[in-house]
Amino acid sequence: MIDYTEIIKYIKPITTEISILKSVVESSVTNNNTVDPLVVFFQDDDNKSAIVGFLKPDSLEDTIVKFSEVMHLYGAINSSAAIVVMTAKMNHDNTIYETLNLFALTDSKGWVITLPYLLQNNSVVWYDNLSEILNIDDAQYDGPMKEMISMLYFLTHLDNQAYTAPEILSYLTTTGATVHLCEGHEIGYYDMSNQS
Repeated sequence: MIDYTEIIKYIKPITTEISILKSVVESSVTNNNTVDPLVVFFQDDDNKSAIVGFLKPDSLEDTIVKFSEVMHLYGAINSSAAIVVMTAKMNHDNTIYETLNLFALTDSKGWVITLPYLLQNNSVVWYDNLSEILNIDDAQYDGPMKEMISMLYFLTHLDNQAYTAPEILSYLTTTGATVHLCEGHEIGYYDMSNQS
């Protein structure tokens, strides 16, 4: 079993969010659907404020660009934390596993959580023994992972936002992103997703 004690200090509902995300993966994968990337934003450590998702791009580089667009919202809505969600593949002992990858981020800490799984007999089997949590400060990264972590660090540490939350949300809807504002976090913006 993975120990989320350190993360709970910063993102109290992390175990609940992971359970929800695992359920999304199980439902999507068993129905031959892809798991699209998304970001869950929090205020005050345990109060979910917004969820923004987008269709999975064709390349990791395009995924990083999409996440950078979405993560501008972090400072614009005064987030205390965010969970960035994507899927990938992992090779372990010559077995290719699918993985649910989470970047749990705050202003002061960050973790990469890798949760491997396989589809067996139309069911998702999680391999908790291969799961890991890495403190971003304790690990060395290169290539696209380093770019992703650098971008996430930068966008969770901006003091002066270039755009307001309504401007960011309006822009995101033009890109096809889905925006869900959680109860108590109403932000007026112009939904341009249905514009011709």
